[in-house]
Amino acid sequence: MIDRVKKRLCIGKDEEGHRITLELEIETKKLEPIKTIDDRTRPHTRRTVDGRELSEYKTLSIVGESLRSAGQMQDDIRENMDKYTLYIPKDRLVRILDIWDTWHLNDMNSACEHQTALGWKYDDHHNKETFKGDPCPTCGYEIGSAWLLRELPENVEREILELFTPVNANSESEESEYERAATEFIVKHNLKIAIKPLHSGREPSWKPHGLGYRVTIIKPNKTRLVFPFWDTVANMHEGRRPTKHSVLACVSSDGGYGTTPEEVIEELGDMPLKQARATARFAEKIQNFFTETELEDLRQIS
Repeated sequence: MIDRVKKRLCIGKDEEGHRITLELEIETKKLEPIKTIDDRTRPHTRRTVDGRELSEYKTLSIVGESLRSAGQMQDDIRENMDKYTLYIPKDRLVRILDIWDTWHLNDMNSACEHQTALGWKYDDHHNKETFKGDPCPTCGYEIGSAWLLRELPENVEREILELFTPVNANSESEESEYERAATEFIVKHNLKIAIKPLHSGREPSWKPHGLGYRVTIIKPNKTRLVFPFWDTVANMHEGRRPTKHSVLACVSSDGGYGTTPEEVIEELGDMPLKQARATARFAEKIQNFFTETELEDLRQIS
């Protein structure tokens, strides 16, 4: 069983005026007992860096996001924060970055606490030919043989949750920066987008894929762009629906291809002629539906 707490915080704007948002996620994981082949059960646990076994623990992750970059961008933030227009105090941001460095993905450590204290690095103590790691001189754990857990302290959890509390209206961020860009595009051009489950239809040739949806984009003059959209496997497994940004990003990408099969093959490489024709037809459909101004704005969504 997994319980999640998510919080967003806008830390400010970069030199180009793009908002920078951090997303915090803390998960409480409770591992269910494992049923053995003889219908018995045994505890399901994760090993910690100090050699304990836990069946319940918390993980912390932080990711950054702006319209120009995303992911583990704390080094970039550190390097450029003096150029930002900050919405939170600088010392508060520095502390967030420190916790980010120390506790991000705290259940994915390749070294035990003794190896870490010795300064061991995975690449330096792992044999690429035998795939064996050097054993710890104290506890015998072979570096890299499992993902070890660093138990998240309660005081760190409380602190990071408090640090992610907005300090003013500018730092509030309930919406992803990517979703914000999609919303601004939709509002600017007075569009409507409907995303509904696709109950029938031919599946795409590429696999794996998630669930299918029927997307309808409607312009003020009532003209429509209708197409099937196949979502990600991750969203399917986690019960999430596709976002307007993910749909528009796909349209932006597909609308940039050539409008003849030959152009598509030249750009994307060898593929079945039938697939190249379908890609070219959809690109032409998108280019005919949107104006040049709309297409230029659409290219900003990625």
